[in-house]
Amino acid sequence: GIRGVEEAFVHSSNRDEVNELDISTNGRFLASCDDAGEVVVLDLTHNGKKFSHLRGFHDNICRTVKFHPTKPWTLCSGGFDCKINMMDFSQSKMEATVSMMDLNANAGVQFCNPPFVHNLEYSDDGTYLALGLGNYSAQVWNLRTVERLTLEGHMAAVTQVAFVQLYADQLHLVTGSDDRCIKLWEVRGSAAKQSWRGEAQHKEMLSAKTEAAIQWMSFSSASTPTLLVADTSNIISSYSF
Repeated sequence: GIRGVEEAFVHSSNRDEVNELDISTNGRFLASCDDAGEVVVLDLTHNGKKFSHLRGFHDNICRTVKFHPTKPWTLCSGGFDCKINMMDFSQSKMEATVSMMDLNANAGVQFCNPPFVHNLEYSDDGTYLALGLGNYSAQVWNLRTVERLTLEGHMAAVTQVAFVQLYADQLHLVTGSDDRCIKLWEVRGSAAKQSWRGEAQHKEMLSAKTEAAIQWMSFSSASTPTLLVADTSNIISSYSF
C-alpha cells in the first residue's frame, strides 16, 4: 500500500495567484498561469526546474493555459485582456496573438460583457480550439481551415469548455457557464455543417441545469462516457451520455 507522500518540489516562480495548470502530452512539462498575466513552464523530468517564464504577453490576468497536443513546443493562453496567445515556449517567442475584442467588434453585449477568455481546450488531434468567453458565448476554431463557429445560448459567462468524443465520426463540445447550465453542441458531424458555412445559427443538442455557477468540468471516456462537473456549491455532478 501507499505508506506516505513525499514532496517532490515546491514551485514558487509565479508572481501572483495561479489560475490553471496543464501538463504536456508527453508528460515532461507543467505550465501554470497567474493573475500577473504570466505563464511559467517547469520541466518535470528535472525536479520541476523552471524551463521558461513567459512575461509581457498578457496585459491583464492570464486565466487559462493549454499545451498543444501535437506540437511539442507550442502552448496557448487566454486572459482577461481578451487575448489568445500562441507561443513557442522553448524560445519564449510569440507565434500568434488574436484579440477577441477585434473579432467580436460588432457584438452588442461587448461593452458590458467583454469577451474575457475564461477557458481554452484543444481537441485531441489539435484540429480544433474551443474558447469559453465572458460575452456569454463559446467559440470553436478550426485551426486547419481558419474557420470559426460561434455558440450562443448561455445567459452568463462561459467558464468551461470540454470536447467529448461520443461517436467515431462526430465530435461534440460541452460548455459550462455562470448561468448554472451545461450545454452539448455538435462540432463535427451532419448537424454542424450548415453552421460552419454560416448558413444557420448553431443550436445546442442538450442542456442541463446545475446547482450553482460552474467552476470545473472533466470528461471520462472509460466504459460509459461521463462528464464530471463541479460548481460553486459543495456538489460534484456526474452526467452519462
